[in-house]
Amino acid sequence: MEELNLDLLPEEAKKELYRLYKDLLKKYGVKTNTTTKDEIDKFFDQYNLDFSDFKFNREELYEK
Repeated sequence: MEELNLDLLPEEAKKELYRLYKDLLKKYGVKTNTTTKDEIDKFFDQYNLDFSDFKFNREELYEK
């Protein structure tokens, strides 16, 4: 099979091609080993964790 050089395409075309690829995988029932954002969200939703008050301060993290 011929290799495709996606570097020749503009960024918008790369995004469009990626969406088409994902649609084709779904259409033909091909499963991939990549974890999607939805799968990650579903995993954490089962624990009902509330991070709304969580604050992260990078400076405090590295204080000695």
